[in-house]
Amino acid sequence: MAFTLGIDIAKWQGELKFEKVLNAKPVDIHGKVVSNLGVKYVDIKATNGIGVIDPRFIRNAEKSAGVIRRGFYDWFFPHQDPIEQADFFVDTIKPFSLKNDLLAWVDFEQDDPKWRGEPLRERLRTHVDHIEDRTGRPVVIYTGKWFWRLACLDQDDEWAANHFLAHAEYPGNIPGENQHGNLAKPWAIRNILEKFHQFDGNDGLYLPADCSNTGRPVDSDFDRFNGTEEELEEMCNLSTLPITTFDAYKPIEFPSREEILEGLFPKDKDKDVS
Repeated sequence: MAFTLGIDIAKWQGELKFEKVLNAKPVDIHGKVVSNLGVKYVDIKATNGIGVIDPRFIRNAEKSAGVIRRGFYDWFFPHQDPIEQADFFVDTIKPFSLKNDLLAWVDFEQDDPKWRGEPLRERLRTHVDHIEDRTGRPVVIYTGKWFWRLACLDQDDEWAANHFLAHAEYPGNIPGENQHGNLAKPWAIRNILEKFHQFDGNDGLYLPADCSNTGRPVDSDFDRFNGTEEELEEMCNLSTLPITTFDAYKPIEFPSREEILEGLFPKDKDKDVS
């Protein structure tokens, strides 16, 4: 399987030289190159819920335009109005959006004990659907199995499964070709692989020192698109979600208690028990 390497960034990465980020190869903290894959895209944090714009968003959006394929994401808060959050996100990115940008991501990992299970999933659906209605493009859901089990009570959700998944799981090294990790339930039970895999978090891989004005390697979150650059471009041009019928998904039908007992103790009407 072919992969395309990328990063996602926020205020934590500071000032980046995007012409250097393009094709940059991941290094360790000492600057030693640890992968032959070069960075081809960057996902930029735009908003935190309602009213908060990432301090580096405007600078990152302006400097990356036309230099490297990029996209934007928002951080979803369960307790805030999902429509207002969606509007704030779309209004923030609209002046900077380009035709060939990555699909927008919704970062779904903010826990709130007051919102769990189906009510939370309904708020997520409302938020994502409104972004899609306003932008005319599908949305990628970013989450991890740990969060889905915690906040969604490990419930299935066919609507979620019909969206592209950016899967957050950190194996501690660059994943092998067949390493996809443990996906959240909606995708796992349907054998749907993640489209993006964020496999590196804090204090792992770094951008080379020449990507920053500081002259030091830049700690960044690395992820990969499961496909070629051409396939990534095709994804960027989608205006609707691919139709998914889940033909391969066959729910297991368990026998009833009566059927189990019948199998254990078959009735023989013709047997003479007198």
